[in-house]
Amino acid sequence: MEKWGVNTKVERGGRVFLVSDKAADVVAAFTRALAALDVTILTDRRLSRLLIEEGHICGVETALGSYACSAVIVAAGGASYSGTGSAGEGYLLAEAAGHNIIPLKPSLVPIEVEEEYITELQGLSFKNVTAAIIYNGKKVQEEFGEMLFTHFGLSGPIILSLSKPVSTAA
Repeated sequence: MEKWGVNTKVERGGRVFLVSDKAADVVAAFTRALAALDVTILTDRRLSRLLIEEGHICGVETALGSYACSAVIVAAGGASYSGTGSAGEGYLLAEAAGHNIIPLKPSLVPIEVEEEYITELQGLSFKNVTAAIIYNGKKVQEEFGEMLFTHFGLSGPIILSLSKPVSTAA
């Protein structure tokens, strides 16, 4: 990223962030890098299928037409938040192209809890705390740092880090 003008910093827990704290800087860096490589970028087109002949990509099909190409980057996001267009279509396209898809598990997401009293704690934020995932009486993982209570459960950096082991353990 630094080659394209985006400096990063490593924070507690090995989390990497932009020095500028502006996600738009990553988009600008990728845009510069792809332009330097003479790559055509098509946006605002929902990809309906990859065109593959003899095991090689030869184009893409969208609602706005078909496009010939020799390589494709499908930036479809994950499957966690369909409101952003990230509902898992990218995995279906990859699978149709012959990739093996492992079962999806939530990661880097807040944790919902069943207890109703959680709404009374909404807005409380803690620094320098430890949260642990206990499953079947055994500690699966723990993290130290910041966390907060929300109207539905828990969030914050350490909770986002613990969300994958929670979904794996359950």
